[in-house]
Amino acid sequence: MSGAKTPGTIRVGVVQINNRTDRQVSTESLRERLIGNIKGSGVEAIALNATSQSEAEAEAKAKQCDFVLFTDIATLKTSGAKKLGGMLGRAAGVGGIDKTESKVEFKLFAVNESSPRLQSGASAKEEGDEASAGTAVD
Repeated sequence: MSGAKTPGTIRVGVVQINNRTDRQVSTESLRERLIGNIKGSGVEAIALNATSQSEAEAEAKAKQCDFVLFTDIATLKTSGAKKLGGMLGRAAGVGGIDKTESKVEFKLFAVNESSPRLQSGASAKEEGDEASAGTAVD
């Protein structure tokens, strides 16, 4: 989809998701999910291979992007409430599945601009790291 941009559309280049946590999640599948969520009426989203802001800017220009989206997984942690509940549940003989709290941060830059046009964050609490990060990306 990185061919010629359709006239009248906005094209967003989506940089590889940066996982700032010590937990392993599939950032590529999360990026594909994010790209799917961005696509809509009059908006195209494509993957960018760059990792730095300057590389992303150059690649975005080459691929006719109007905007570049940077996404960071800021936190992935086991919910404190679940830890306590899990301890009490195990003492009572009842098991449970850990919930993960995630926080994802987004920065949207217009091509040729050094300040973000939009900065936003999303949080989610789901069972497991992948599910939690995926819900935050949605």
